[in-house]
Amino acid sequence: MSYWKEYIRQRFVAQRHLLTILNNLNDEEINWKNSTYPQFDPETEAEFEVNWGVRKDPDMRIGSLDRDAIPIEIVLPRGAHVIIIYLPTAPNATKVPASVVKQGMKSIFESGEGGSTIQLRESSNLIMLSMVKLDGAGRNEMIRNANALSKHTIRHFTLKELQFDPTKHAAQPWSMRRITEAEKAALITQQIGLEIGRITLAKDYDKKMATLQDKEKAQYAMDVTREIINTIPTINTEDPWVKWHWFKVDDILAIERRTELNPFTWKRVIPVEAVPEKTAKAKQVVTNK
Repeated sequence: MSYWKEYIRQRFVAQRHLLTILNNLNDEEINWKNSTYPQFDPETEAEFEVNWGVRKDPDMRIGSLDRDAIPIEIVLPRGAHVIIIYLPTAPNATKVPASVVKQGMKSIFESGEGGSTIQLRESSNLIMLSMVKLDGAGRNEMIRNANALSKHTIRHFTLKELQFDPTKHAAQPWSMRRITEAEKAALITQQIGLEIGRITLAKDYDKKMATLQDKEKAQYAMDVTREIINTIPTINTEDPWVKWHWFKVDDILAIERRTELNPFTWKRVIPVEAVPEKTAKAKQVVTNK
């Protein structure tokens, strides 16, 4: 099998799994064939090639995909706005450069479908796809954009990550779901007075509440909620389950596992953090000398 044919196969499989992620973002399965975007649901590799505008060079056995050149904009049935961009890299690249991430973000605001500018909405979500991993400076560039667009969620997937559904792996939990606001309130109430080592969460909560004015009570309740939430173990936005189910920062997740020891746990979603880049490390070393 030629490199190009294998590449098309991987892109087709990735596209099929991307539909699962979009279904999760929509909170219910989408009938793509009856939607505004039937071409987004190819049934065969040949159909994918047609939908993505594949151009081949028969002598070099390589090609390009026209749809990769511009952001794809989709509005899901339940209102979520999705922008998908492909981050191109050289055949021998091992990771996505920061400059490619910058150019990808720039393409969102300067050229959408038909040459028009894409307008970010309250419900906008960004998906970045690439052949290779997003690491180092490129990953930090994505994090900077995620921080700048704090109301929106940015997720990155490599084609390798989209070759299988990690949520169906035998080693994964039975279930992982976002708890409701009512469940969150009940969880916080249950934790009041809980002893963790030498610390008691919200010790003498009722007595203190009885001594406060109404405005002070509201603030104290918020402080206690924050204290309890901060004790919940964390899981970051790069976790496969978090990415595939489109869980967001500050979501509280209920996790049921295939084990008799601690089968039920809670996790709090936190953003992935930037890592020191080599140039920054080198400058720090020089400064410290």
